[in-house]
Amino acid sequence: MENKEITTLEQKQAFWAEQLPNFEAKYWLPSHFEFLAFDMDQGNYVIKDNLDPSFEDDATEIWHRVNTGWAMWKKAIKFTEQQAIPEGFVLVLKELPEMVDFKLTDYFSDISEGETYDAFVKLTEIDNKSIYKAMIEAQEQSRD
Repeated sequence: MENKEITTLEQKQAFWAEQLPNFEAKYWLPSHFEFLAFDMDQGNYVIKDNLDPSFEDDATEIWHRVNTGWAMWKKAIKFTEQQAIPEGFVLVLKELPEMVDFKLTDYFSDISEGETYDAFVKLTEIDNKSIYKAMIEAQEQSRD
């Protein structure tokens, strides 16, 4: 059985407070927030008190729309956090970028200048793309 950490209300409220400005800034119809207020105890939007009764049907529809968007936003953020790169790792392209190729070539040129090394392979015979491909394959295998 998976051991899941229980999230406290304070932790949820901190997450909500952090994410609300981002969500509201990206929400497709900002005028919807005129009808709603966020309830930090419930973790969702509620229809504002003292709203003109003529807006009741619209406010209910907006309430559903915004809270659906908010629920999807929270799921997307949590999914993104789960997909985050662990500490000590970096995200790299599958193909060798030109700058990396240049830096590797430059590095090997610098260390081999005027020196004789006892090696199995001449430094000039090293293929940077093969090194990079091996790095990617090794990383992909470690995730299986």
